Amino acid sequence: MSGFLSHLIRTLTERVDGIQAILLYGSQQHPQVADMWSDYDVCIVLNSSARIDESRFILAVNDIGTVVGREVYRRSHSVLYRTAMKFQSSMCLLDATVSEFHEWNSTENRDQQSILFGHIELSSCPNTPVTHAAFRPDETAIDPTWFKYIGAIKKFCRHDNLIGMHLLLDLIREYLVLEMVERDQRKRTNIHRYGDHERLPGPIQLSQIDESDTTRVLDYIAELAVAYDKKLVSMVEGYTSRVQSVLRYIERSKVHLLG
Repeated sequence: MSGFLSHLIRTLTERVDGIQAILLYGSQQHPQVADMWSDYDVCIVLNSSARIDESRFILAVNDIGTVVGREVYRRSHSVLYRTAMKFQSSMCLLDATVSEFHEWNSTENRDQQSILFGHIELSSCPNTPVTHAAFRPDETAIDPTWFKYIGAIKKFCRHDNLIGMHLLLDLIREYLVLEMVERDQRKRTNIHRYGDHERLPGPIQLSQIDESDTTRVLDYIAELAVAYDKKLVSMVEGYTSRVQSVLRYIERSKVHLLG
């Protein structure tokens, strides 16, 4: 066991009450597979009578190393604390979840885990495969995204390039979300541990953006809108294409700019 994991176990067990077990997932179970970018994926499972004290848990994680950056994701009975921290002379990436027992027992994927501390009755834990639910409209930001298309067009046409670029980067990000969902469905994974040396899709080649040429920026937005709409049509059941309204708005904007 690495010095970081030993220190993590000691710190958590000293500062967090009611720990049933600390589990390790992912590539750090196999030193020959892990590399310098590999996360430490751990789950702190509380016993059946314990409840999460989030502030105490986060303070405990903060004491493991010097925090450089963090993200927090909350569910009703679990908290995921993603932290980049300096430990000794290294940067360690820690994805630490604290979970009440019933939450872990009913929802967590328990495949390929190692027990670092405590005891879990593995025989009572079902082997839960990764599921691939349909990509539903309520899982996207479809309406706000299309509103941002109109906003970005307006801002660039008024030469408010700072806000325009801010909105356009959001639009590129939403398109990339669909690319990643499509990749997950194709490769049957939900863990972005390794890429495939992907080439960035044509509609988001950033070298095409030249804010000094508004017409060219509008053409870029049009191409991105067509690609985004096409993916929604193929991926989201019940979605009706909206792109023509955006393209007409772009064409009217071009005419106005030239007039």
